[in-house]
Amino acid sequence: MIENLKYKAIKGVKWTTVKTGIVGLIGPISQIIKAKYLSPEEFGYVAVIMIFIGLFDIVENFGISQAVIQKENVNKEEASSLFFLNIALVGFFG
Repeated sequence: MIENLKYKAIKGVKWTTVKTGIVGLIGPISQIIKAKYLSPEEFGYVAVIMIFIGLFDIVENFGISQAVIQKENVNKEEASSLFFLNIALVGFFG
């Protein structure tokens, strides 16, 4: 059991590292491409939109989905309550 958990943890760290590296490389490259092909006005629009998308990503689930994943048994009432709580929080803060 512990070996399986250790294997999963190492595998998760590897994939997270790969994802972080790819995003770190693609981000600046995409900015260079956008700067080259978009007018300054269009580039500004994209920048403002990306700010809002980033904020919505942060506020999207407030860690609720991670908490549900870590809990072993989630009944239907809990899942429903957390779903509507999540919707309310996003509606209030988003």
